[in-house]
Amino acid sequence: MSCYHYIYKLELLDENNVEIHNYFGKRSCSVNPEQDCRYMGSPKTAKEIIKNWPKERKKKIILEHHKNRISLGIAEEKIIRENIHDKPKNLNYAISGKNYYLTPEQLSEIGKKAYATALAKLTPEQRSENGKKGYESSLAKLTPEQLSEIGKKGGKKGYESSLAKLTPEQKSKIGKKGATKWLESSTPEERSEIAKKRATKWLESSTPEERSEIAKKGHITRKLKRMSANYTLETPQTKICSMCKKEKLFSQYNKKKDGKYNLSAECKECHNIKNKIYYYNKKEKLW
Repeated sequence: MSCYHYIYKLELLDENNVEIHNYFGKRSCSVNPEQDCRYMGSPKTAKEIIKNWPKERKKKIILEHHKNRISLGIAEEKIIRENIHDKPKNLNYAISGKNYYLTPEQLSEIGKKAYATALAKLTPEQRSENGKKGYESSLAKLTPEQLSEIGKKGGKKGYESSLAKLTPEQKSKIGKKGATKWLESSTPEERSEIAKKRATKWLESSTPEERSEIAKKGHITRKLKRMSANYTLETPQTKICSMCKKEKLFSQYNKKKDGKYNLSAECKECHNIKNKIYYYNKKEKLW
């Protein structure tokens, strides 16, 4: 009586004929493997899943034929080891003929070792290429909302990580560049709006003493700006008197807030003469 030995794959499908689970096993029977339709595997761990799966959605595929049980056992062990880490899709939790079953923790450990071994055989270029493919594959499964959330988290982490590596001088330089770029591209209205928001936020969080100190500093800054507008490095130290038309030093003029260089138009000498003429004419009128 002839005996047939074969390796099979049992597929459990959904309503759309998409594979949900699979199971690999070996079988020895007296009938042709293609006619051995009633046998659907005898797993111990996944017995209930296969038993309760609708019959019309079970698919059995003959993978290999063998001449004896020895080569059959070797082939089964090989194919199970290749697919056992594909959880939860794969339902194999043990290697037939061995005296142990694999727990999820053991499977995880085996998977990590296999992954490390496989990585060690790859070149840096191959690892980079595999990483890109895996990243793109993961991204394809995500919704736009999930991608947006990951992008925000990743962007924040990347930004913080980059900042941590910079010196205070580099941070200041980058900040100035960013501010300059924004100032060039923004409108006066946008700048005004940002300034108002910052001022409001600071007013809400600051104490009366801080506000008073800033007001004093602002007054001094404005005064210095007015002075710097009139006294620059290129500013001459002399000017021409509007009355005598002579060029005299700044020290020979009286100070005047709204005058050029914050000085009066006429020199002190001409100013005194002008005052004397004014009072003399006034006195003459009285008499």
